[in-house]
Order: sequence, then C-alpha cells, then structure tokens
Amino acid sequence: MTDCPRCAAPLDERLTEVGIAYICPKCQGRMVGMPVLRNAGASEGFLRSLWSAARHEDAPRRLKCPHCLRPMSQVAAHARDGELEVDVCRPCNAVWFDRKELDQVPHEIPDSALAAELPEKLPQKVREGLTVYDLQTDKQQALGERDLIEAVDPYEPGKGPAEWWQWLPGVFGMPIEIEPPERTGRPWLTWLIAGTVVAAFLVTVWDLEPMVKQWGFVPVLWEREGGLTLFTSFFLHAGFFHLAANMYFFIILADNVEDSLGRPLLVVLLAAAHLAGLAGHTLFDPNGALPVIGASAGVSGVLGYYAVMFPRARLGYLFWWVLYVRWIQMPAYAALIMFIVVQLVGASIEVSGFGGVAYVAHLAGLLVGILGAVLVRAAHKGASVQTAAS
Repeated sequence: MTDCPRCAAPLDERLTEVGIAYICPKCQGRMVGMPVLRNAGASEGFLRSLWSAARHEDAPRRLKCPHCLRPMSQVAAHARDGELEVDVCRPCNAVWFDRKELDQVPHEIPDSALAAELPEKLPQKVREGLTVYDLQTDKQQALGERDLIEAVDPYEPGKGPAEWWQWLPGVFGMPIEIEPPERTGRPWLTWLIAGTVVAAFLVTVWDLEPMVKQWGFVPVLWEREGGLTLFTSFFLHAGFFHLAANMYFFIILADNVEDSLGRPLLVVLLAAAHLAGLAGHTLFDPNGALPVIGASAGVSGVLGYYAVMFPRARLGYLFWWVLYVRWIQMPAYAALIMFIVVQLVGASIEVSGFGGVAYVAHLAGLLVGILGAVLVRAAHKGASVQTAAS
C-alpha cells in the first residue's frame, strides 16, 4: 500500500489511457511515471528539465516517495503559466504533482502542417491523459479485474543488459539489476564486508577441511570455542562458487540496503539474519552434527530487506534453453516470491534428511530482512504522518 506524501492517505491506483497513475482521494495529489507523462504528450523539454534539475545533489528534499520512501528532489521547470514546482523521485522515475498542477504541464506542439487538420485532437488527448482527476472515482470500474504491471520498462524485453559483464551472472542463473535504486553515497561498508569474506576464503581455502571442523557452526555443539563459531561460520565458504554466489548477491543488493539503513544497522541486519539462520537450521535440520558455514542466511536477510524496501526495482534473469536465449525482467517483489518458493521446496527436502544446502537457514534469514524492512517502512510512515500533521 502506497501512501500520500502530503497527508498520508492511501493512494488509489488508476489505469489511464496512457499508463498508471497513483491518486490521493483526500488532497487530490497524484504520482505518475515519466513514461506516462511522455505517452500523454508532455513536452520533452519539460521532462528533460525536470530530470536534469533532479540530478543536482543540492536540490531540496522535502517529501518522501510513496513507492521507495526515499526523499524526492524538489525541482522547478517552465510550465504553461510560468514556473511549476514539483517533486521528482529518480529511482522510481516518477513525479509527484499537487492538486491541479498537472494542468500546467506543457505539451508538444503539433507540426504546423498538421495543426490545421487536427486543431483539437492532440490537446484533447493531452487533457484526457494528464488530467487524471477527471477519471471515474470508482476504482474497481477503472481497474476492472486486471492485474496492473509497471509502466516503466527502460529496456526492450528480451534484449541483453547494458553491460557485457552482466551476461556472466545471467548464465549462472543469477539476477542483474536493470534499474537499481539510486544511492546517495558510496557503500564503503558493503565493500569492506565483501572484501573481508573474500580474504577469509583465500586464507582458509588451502586448508579448508580442518578450518571448517574448528570454526564452522555445529548445532549440537553451538557453544564450542566460546560461542565464536556463531560468527566465524559467516566467513567460511565451501568453495569458489559458494563464495561467488553469496558475494554477488551481497554486493548488488547491500549497497542500497546500506544506503537505506545506514552502516551500523546494516551490521545489525546481517548479524541478526545470520544468527536467525543458524537457529532455524538447528531447530529443523536432522543432521545436527554436521558443521554449517557460509554467509547465505545473512545475504538472504539483505535480499528480503531489499525486496520489501524497493519492491519496484527491476531485476533481469537470463532464460535459455539450447539455442533460445531471452532476458526476462521482473520487479523485486516478484523475484522475492520466486526465491521463497525455491527455498520452501529445498527446505522440504532438507528436513527429510537429504541434500547439503541449509534452505531453512535461508528462510529464517529472509524473514529477518523482511521484518526489518516492514519496521523501517512503518517508522517512515509514522514520520510522514507527523510531518503532515504539523
């Protein structure tokens, strides 16, 4: 549920002829994507000026985006009757308009040769597309029974990613970020943690078996080494692919989580998810004498937080069968659902005594990340309500 950044009322999702709009029934504010504005005939010069102004770091930030809860850039652009001040969310590629501000959006002027033939058609289309408060107020009738999908799709479906190296994780079934949430700073802690885990692997890989026996977490002997194995197990990995998969997911997701939570709370999230994973594994895995290693539970916590906090961030998966190759895109919340289904299937096999992957630990860590994101969103919502009330 998305809430109005002005009055905290739930936004209605409306389907227009040119795309999806999110409308506040209380203050009549509305949020629409840049592609929706473009489809409705908004001036390219106007859209470019909005986007250019939003990119400046010194742009004021007052309101929080209804979708990702990040502060939106307050920018001004030339409109029909002077200057129009709106709020732009760059990660969501969307604009927030207060009541009647959409009327001021300039539209493209038709070619002079066509203007005489079509004096009313284009302006009428623009008015119908942009003046979303003229839509029917009955949400169910406006939406019908259709499932709405994102109007923003920065890449043509089926085509490859922009960077050549992204094909490598795609071949191994791992996702790539098509349109990641914007960061406000460098993810120093994410890089430091990933570097430490890689360094630990390089030190231990040459004598891995005795290191795992000594420093891996053994459920029936959880207190050994003074309880240190609860934490040292995070830094041990069974092989290169185990390490590469965990660190790939961690690096592409944790940078945005670090930016959202802050560095101290990222450490808290990782530790809580890792410990929850070990606890879940201890409770449900029948092989309590086998050591458990890896950062997978902690990384699952990062994944859960990311998907709930940035549900509309788009991820790409490479689907290939023999000679058929195609990239498939989906929002982060859909990828989370797919991940949960895979883990549940694996967990059912694990608790039966088969397999060598701690799927229950993944699910427990994932739950910690999801709960963390829910709490943060609730805190942001409470702050928005207080701001609106004041």
